[in-house]
Amino acid sequence: MSPVDFSDWQDQPARRQPKAARPATFGRSRSAVPLAAPQWRPVPLARPAGPIPPATARSAHRQPNHSSRPNPAGASGRPQLPGLGGPGRTWVELPPGGRARATPRPKPGAGSAAAGSFKPRATPRPKPGAGSATAASFKPRATPRPKPGAGSAAAGSFKPRPSHRPEPRGAPKTKTEDGQSAFIKRRRRAIWRQRAGRTLRWVGPILVVAALVGVVYLTPLFALRAGDVQIRGLNDWVSQTTVMDSLKDDVGRPLAQVNRSQIGQRLEGLDAVAKATVRRAWPNGLMIDLTAREPAAAAAQDDGYSLLDSAGYLVAVVPDPPEGLPVINVPLGPDNQRTVRAVLSVVTGLPPTLRQRVTTIGAATEDTVEFTLDSGVVVLWGGVDEPGVKAAAVELLLGQPDVNLIDVSAAEFPVIR
Repeated sequence: MSPVDFSDWQDQPARRQPKAARPATFGRSRSAVPLAAPQWRPVPLARPAGPIPPATARSAHRQPNHSSRPNPAGASGRPQLPGLGGPGRTWVELPPGGRARATPRPKPGAGSAAAGSFKPRATPRPKPGAGSATAASFKPRATPRPKPGAGSAAAGSFKPRPSHRPEPRGAPKTKTEDGQSAFIKRRRRAIWRQRAGRTLRWVGPILVVAALVGVVYLTPLFALRAGDVQIRGLNDWVSQTTVMDSLKDDVGRPLAQVNRSQIGQRLEGLDAVAKATVRRAWPNGLMIDLTAREPAAAAAQDDGYSLLDSAGYLVAVVPDPPEGLPVINVPLGPDNQRTVRAVLSVVTGLPPTLRQRVTTIGAATEDTVEFTLDSGVVVLWGGVDEPGVKAAAVELLLGQPDVNLIDVSAAEFPVIR
C-alpha cells in the first residue's frame, strides 16, 4: 500500500462535513456517546513515509469531547470524521478528495502515555473475609426468621394467616383433614357456582313461562264467565238463550281450555244458524259472530209449518205461519227438491212490494210455478228465467180493471183474463 502524502493539506480549503456523515448520538445530552456512522467502513491507515505535520499528529490521537455533535473541522481546519477502530473513538481528519481512514490503536506494551491509556484496568473485588467495610458489604447477610414460639411480638407477626384468595400456580397446597387441599376445595366451589348460575340462566325463564302457563290453564282466574260472552247476529229465530244453552258445558272452564271449533260446530248445528265464528275475549269472555238464516217461505206439515230460507234449509217449525210470509203448496221430500228450490227462487226474486202480497205459491214441476195475490189474482209465472221482466209485467197489468189472471210464462207476450 502506498503511503499517503499529508504535505498539501494546509493548502486545501476547509470543507463542511455532510450531515449524513455526522455521528449519531442517543439523546441531546452533552455526555452522549457518538455512534459510528453505518455508511463508513474502517480502512487500515499506513504510516506515512515522511514526517507527519504537527497539526495532524495532534488530531490523530485526540480524544472525543463527548459532545452531542462532533467538530466538523480539526485543528488544521479540515473536515474530520469519527474513528471506527475501537472504544477510544478518536477523530480522524479527512484528506482532500480522499476517504476516511481509521487511526491504528496503539499497542498496550508500547510504554507511552497514549498506549497506557488503552490498558484495561480491572478493579479487584474485595474478598468476603478481608474484614474491611468494603469487603463486608459484599457478604450476603441472611436475616434469621423468628420462630413462632419465641413469644415476642415480632415472632407472632410471622404466624401464617388464612387467605381466601386463590393460591398462585406452583404454590404449596395446604392439606385439610380429609386430605384435599384448600385450593382444590375453593376451585370446586367456584365451578359449582358457575354451573349453578348457568343453569339458572337457562332454567329460570323456563320456570317463569311454566308458572304462567299453569296459572292460565289450570287456575279459575281466567275461567269463562257467562256475563262476559258477547253475541252478534241474533234475529227472531236465533235467541241469546239458545246460544247460551250451547255454551253451558264451557262456562266455568279456564278460557285457555275452551275449544272454539267445537263451540262453532255446536252453534252451526242449530237450524237458524248458517255460520258461527268464535274468538276469545281475555280474560274471561268470548266473542261470537253469527250468520242467521232468514225464512223465505213456509211449508205446511202435519205438526205445523216449516220455515224455509232461500236455499231450502229449515229455519224453524212454528204452529202458524208468520204474517207476510207465503205458504208453499208443495210437499217436502227428496222427490220434490228441485220443485221446492224453483218455488223458493221465484219468491226471493220478486220485488218486496209484490212479495208481501203473495199468499200461496205452488208448482207441479219446476217450470209451472204459479202464485195467488191477496186480491185474488192468479199469476202464471212459469219457469225461473227472466224474473225481472216478468215482475215488471205483473205490476203493470195489475193496474188494469177486471183482471183475474195474468200469464207471464212467456215474458215477451203477457196475457190477462
